[in-house]
Amino acid sequence: FRATFALFRERFDRLRLQTRSGQVLVIGTGPVVRDFASAMLRVHPRIVVLRHEPDTALSPGSLLRGTLSFRGDATVPEVVEEAGLGRATTVVALTDDDSLNLTLVLRARSRAAAAGVAVRAVAAVSRAELCRSLRVDALNDANNRCSVDYINTAELTARTIVAELRPILDSRAPARSGAVPVRQLTILVDAPPVLASQVAVRISREVANANGESNDAQVSVTVSFVGADAPLALEEARRWAPGLEGRVQLGVMVDITTGNDPMTAVAGMVLARVGVESMAVAIRLAGRMSDDGIIVVGAVDATALALLTPPDDATGARIVLVDTGSWARDPELVIGGTVEHIARATHENYRVAHAATVTLDSHPTDSSCPPRLSLPLKDIEGFSASFPTVEKSDPAFVAWSQLAPHFRESNRALARSVAAKLDAVGCMLVPSGLPSVRWRDDEIELLARLEHLRWCDERRSAGWRPGQRDPASRTTPFLVPWEELDDSARELDRAAVMDLPRFLADLGYAVLRVSRRAVDG
Repeated sequence: FRATFALFRERFDRLRLQTRSGQVLVIGTGPVVRDFASAMLRVHPRIVVLRHEPDTALSPGSLLRGTLSFRGDATVPEVVEEAGLGRATTVVALTDDDSLNLTLVLRARSRAAAAGVAVRAVAAVSRAELCRSLRVDALNDANNRCSVDYINTAELTARTIVAELRPILDSRAPARSGAVPVRQLTILVDAPPVLASQVAVRISREVANANGESNDAQVSVTVSFVGADAPLALEEARRWAPGLEGRVQLGVMVDITTGNDPMTAVAGMVLARVGVESMAVAIRLAGRMSDDGIIVVGAVDATALALLTPPDDATGARIVLVDTGSWARDPELVIGGTVEHIARATHENYRVAHAATVTLDSHPTDSSCPPRLSLPLKDIEGFSASFPTVEKSDPAFVAWSQLAPHFRESNRALARSVAAKLDAVGCMLVPSGLPSVRWRDDEIELLARLEHLRWCDERRSAGWRPGQRDPASRTTPFLVPWEELDDSARELDRAAVMDLPRFLADLGYAVLRVSRRAVDG
């Protein structure tokens, strides 16, 4: 009975696969594929998973209830075609082979373009230089119906890890030594080279943000890579962010487990190799660090290790356990690619900067609006008369996970318009490493006009009309030509584009001027 059932189940699955269209095709191996497919299944009913196994013909393989799961050699075109590459509306390649991932998504785009249908294809690319360069093309291609984007899984993991280090990187935190105005911090990183380099890059950006927002205490951080492959991590970090050592100091250590000397000078530590071994090292070293230190343990088996984590009131550094594959459970982050990263960073930039707004009825003469504003500010519900800090109750101020869908999409639309805005002022986006331009006054004015035009188009397509501000009725007084816009409202558009080069540099891009176009207003 079981043999007969298995035979008919295999034939039934193949029949469903051959007749199914509009599915999300996920290609890869490991727990992240299962986690991503599971999360994707909650927002899309048709998921096909192809577990890449070399030298294997396409055959059913149980992976996740509710999906069509197969195993096969993704390097063989016939296997991938049978898995539904030509019928998928979304293709996500998450194998460990960069070349294979690129081949798969480019083939998907080519097939879709030839058939005249839309497709979204995303490839995981681990090589730093390649991923940076490809992302620039992805941003330029963001509005194409057949688009390809790229993610770096180590970068996504590093964001989660470094988020746990923010308490010690915050420039407003008390100095570890009360005698010096500059807080000297040392952070040790023991992880595979690609992940270790991304942790260092992320730390450097956190430090730059902290120092840029502080008027008093500053932070100076030394990141030391640990292990036999530490030199490789150092080289990888320099390739990913050539200007990295202008913000943090980099070093190399061979071993941190030998000896029993105190490590009170070490403010933080990242351990992300084998989960059990990393936790064992963390427990051993926590007592040698000061009580305000933080040790982040990254592991794919974080759930199993949770019981080993010491309580917060234990002596020594606090140990924080992080699931290194948690990014796979956020489908929007994976499928959104470059645009989603910019959109989320845009929103976080707005929150951190405590953006200010104006009222509709009384327009203040004070034009000292903070320059670090990136959200389309005319969308904000909470208004006040004199540019105060936005209240936390404001629906545009909440964290991204709690942000309303129309606010999220507004940030994404702004991100997709970046390439067009830069082209309008004769600039282009390149991987970071070179200094970005500084906008001229006429360029700021043109970019502000373009942002207002984009916002108006976005609002009209969503059914908004001119009138008194009433979100329920979808009316707004800002839905007018630029010439009819009050200057205080224009200032919001200027603020949204003024700091764009610095903001993009923080995400790993540089804005270069390739031609000096005349701006006629």
